[in-house]
Amino acid sequence: MSLISVAGGFLELNAFALGYFNYINHISSLCNPITLLIVCKFIRLDFIAFISGIKPKPVAVAPWSSPGAGSL
Repeated sequence: MSLISVAGGFLELNAFALGYFNYINHISSLCNPITLLIVCKFIRLDFIAFISGIKPKPVAVAPWSSPGAGSL
């Protein structure tokens, strides 16, 4: 909006854009994390686990081996 006001010479629009830049910037900073919590299931589950203080259960991971690897 600021670019349009400067290019077109609209002083009122430029003042409006500069006055509300911080408000729009803060709103977008608030909406992006909330949107991530709604859309991404793994982020939502991690956030809920973090807030509630529940530690995830450790998962046993076995090393990968190909069949016949020990026969060399």
